[in-house]
Amino acid sequence: MHGHTRRTRTRSGALGVLLSAGLIAGLTAAVPTAATAAEWPPPYITVGSNPIAVAISPNGAHAYVTNAYDRTVSAIDTASKTVVRTINVGTQPEGIAFSPDSRTAYVANAGNHSTDQGSISVINTSTREVVRTVSVDPLTSPRAVAVTPDGKKVYVVGYTYLAVIDTATYIARWVYIGNNGPTDVKVTPDGSRVYIADFHTKSVMVVSTATDSVIATVRLDTAPNHLAITPDGLRVYVTSYQGNKVYMIATAGNSVKAVIDTSGNPMGVAAAPNGRQVHVAAYDGDTLTAIDVATNTVAQTRQVGRYLGTVAITPKGDEAYVLHRAGQYVSVIDVADHRLARGDRLDIGQSKTSPDGRFRLTMQADGNLVLYSATGDPLWHSRTDGSGATHATLQTDGNFVVYTAAREAKWHTNTWGTAADRMVVQSDSNLVLYGGPNATVYWHRW
Repeated sequence: MHGHTRRTRTRSGALGVLLSAGLIAGLTAAVPTAATAAEWPPPYITVGSNPIAVAISPNGAHAYVTNAYDRTVSAIDTASKTVVRTINVGTQPEGIAFSPDSRTAYVANAGNHSTDQGSISVINTSTREVVRTVSVDPLTSPRAVAVTPDGKKVYVVGYTYLAVIDTATYIARWVYIGNNGPTDVKVTPDGSRVYIADFHTKSVMVVSTATDSVIATVRLDTAPNHLAITPDGLRVYVTSYQGNKVYMIATAGNSVKAVIDTSGNPMGVAAAPNGRQVHVAAYDGDTLTAIDVATNTVAQTRQVGRYLGTVAITPKGDEAYVLHRAGQYVSVIDVADHRLARGDRLDIGQSKTSPDGRFRLTMQADGNLVLYSATGDPLWHSRTDGSGATHATLQTDGNFVVYTAAREAKWHTNTWGTAADRMVVQSDSNLVLYGGPNATVYWHRW
């Protein structure tokens, strides 16, 4: 597989010559055009009108989507990736969260601001039916909901108040917190604190679950939209559509420790279960961006589709369910941080990491694609340093190619026309191009 001169061809049938294991700088060749997301559409699931939020149950079996105009929730079976039930709920459902045992889903119905001030629908996920409706008065227009890790409390945010529902009695009590533009709420993994994004005050409020009172307020430069807390509870990531930023708040001191500049108006955000990445959906940018938690830098950007809203990650961390607000559908994206799927690309400065975290494949600024060990030793490279290469992509035709910005190929795996569909950075230090359900090997570094 290494050191041989191979033929490859363009889509029109023209032939070109590339070296399989390395290509000297300046050598040009014709290879298939780099794939775009449109050429390799991910699985998508049609839901209701004006979808607002998507959440995945802790056991990974269900994904629920709130549809504001329809007053419904689309229940998706994640195994078949189909809508198995449409559940009628209250007026303008928005936020949604599951209980830790996955048996119950809680839906925040924002109401109509006049005759209906809002409510919480409680869904039995086994029967997929609403089993009760909980009033959160005097809180109005509930927007988001979160459940404590022990399942005993449900926190709901709306205008002026925070509602706390006791799940044993389904009685809500309210706490005056003075905010008037809440957009999201999350509970830390240890259940000790609640974080609330408040758009109007450009802040994130911190509530102690022991006293249900505000203990800190984190001021931001721009208005927040959505929150994600890493599994270790040490970091809160906050998107700002208005500012094209993602803020990282350290929970130890409740202060902003990093600001990641993004583009495309970031909205949804979700943390990977392994804690190594957070995934950010850009509403106008049509992208899903993975941020490396260790460095607070962009690890990968994927073109996904238009008008992205919220995002949820499966418990295994291999798939993201991304809401498309205008298209009324959910796309399912491969986001495993140790592999590239068809249509994915690595741009300069971006990387993929093995499941055990010891090996990293990085696209460097000098044009070289390099596999590093945890100690920083290079184990393999594409020999394209100084070539002007800017990205590597796994094309829809099965070929993995290193390109310049002008789409001049500098190196490739010579796997055009195969069923190769994923490049994997393995924990044994191997880099392998697989294809199909039987994991057929089409290329590997050793």
